[in-house]
Amino acid sequence: MPLLAFGVYELDMQSGELRRQGLVCPMVMLTARTNKMDEVLSIRLYYRHANQAERFNITEMHVAETQRKNGVFRETLSGTYTASNYPLQYYFELKQGPERASLYPGFTAELTGQPYFVLRAT
Repeated sequence: MPLLAFGVYELDMQSGELRRQGLVCPMVMLTARTNKMDEVLSIRLYYRHANQAERFNITEMHVAETQRKNGVFRETLSGTYTASNYPLQYYFELKQGPERASLYPGFTAELTGQPYFVLRAT
């Protein structure tokens, strides 16, 4: 499980294996964890197939009351959605206030890099 740093936030992502077996794919669970829960109001997950003709799906990541103090947010993508010939493309939006949000991974200060993650089937 790779550890990802974002400003003062530490995010940690984990995903299930994405395998194509006909049209049956296991679900993919993404987990984001922040150690600044008092500064993060919510985390949104933006995802789609890596197909420029599609718009991003947007969902609020869930935080269980038992995990709120640990800053753990989760979202699961169904096997029905992951059963595609296209890889999954996704990124996170951390809402820090009514007019303040940050994207992860986003661009670097030099406006370079890939501003999203890609999950490919094996």
